[in-house]
Amino acid sequence: DLDYGYYLVYDATEFSDEGTSAVRSAVMVDTVNTDIEITLKANRPELQKQILENDGKTYGEATSSEIGETVTFKITSYIPSHEYYDAYVYYIDDTLPAGLSLDENSVNVTLTSPEGSAITTQDLYTITENKAANSFKVEFKETALIGQNKLKTDTKIEIEYTATVTSEIPFGGTTNTATLTYS
Repeated sequence: DLDYGYYLVYDATEFSDEGTSAVRSAVMVDTVNTDIEITLKANRPELQKQILENDGKTYGEATSSEIGETVTFKITSYIPSHEYYDAYVYYIDDTLPAGLSLDENSVNVTLTSPEGSAITTQDLYTITENKAANSFKVEFKETALIGQNKLKTDTKIEIEYTATVTSEIPFGGTTNTATLTYS
């Protein structure tokens, strides 16, 4: 029941320190058709973290393992649309909880284009492992995110790594989460 005119539609989800969203789309109401679709000009990146289940093939939300066993985690995200930025930050942090010990040099990043082809260059990001903090960070370089040679929107990011279950694991299990930080 909006009057004809120009409107700005935006995602009001609070996800930044400022409490605002950068996902917006201008739209002009110039039709009586009430069945229209509005496509936002930008998308907000999401992060999914899974663990390799006991069958050794399927990634899911949980698995069971014993002290001394190695478990494999996979983090999946996508490069968001970000056409109008002069600078852009995008990195993934993971700090393992007590009971899981990050296997040194096990962090592996795979990039896949929206068309499904592998992106083989490794100069798009840096991997920083901190054994003392039981953590790692995958940070994309600014040249991978802005400019002529930036990664395409919806480039798939997969980070796989392994960890060993230690005797510090709490009874009943533990939760291992990762965080995504972006402009």
